[in-house]
Amino acid sequence: MSQPTTPPTTLYPDRRPALGLALLGLCAAMAGAWLAWRGWSFAGVAATVAGAVVLVGALIWLIPSRAYLHLTDRGFIYCTAFNPKRVDWADVARFGVLPGPDGGRVAWDYVPLYPADAISREQTKARTGFEAVLPRCCHLRGDRLAELLERRGGRASG
Repeated sequence: MSQPTTPPTTLYPDRRPALGLALLGLCAAMAGAWLAWRGWSFAGVAATVAGAVVLVGALIWLIPSRAYLHLTDRGFIYCTAFNPKRVDWADVARFGVLPGPDGGRVAWDYVPLYPADAISREQTKARTGFEAVLPRCCHLRGDRLAELLERRGGRASG
């Protein structure tokens, strides 16, 4: 009989700030359009363009595939700015938390013979004390996320 597996889990960033920015951008664009209609053409166009840029940026922030953390039995995939990167549990030696606001950020060291990105790993280790740092790609605090990754990684390898 096979060992039971944990279902894959995907975590996304908090979307509340993006909704607030979208509302702000929409209000600025509408106010700019009203100013342009009332004769304040330069101020109106400037406010409309600035509001539209903020609105588009906020809407891009809301796209689900822009940033996420996907946990599986084999490892995890983190994605920021539509650029996913895969890390297998077997390649991670340990997880830790870098101090900072919101519970810090999750970092990890690779196993000693991990071949990829040796130079960037050395540079990151010199700056942070860890070989890799997880970007902010989900809504969990760093300390709670590190515990979750330790549990999932231990469950997958054990």
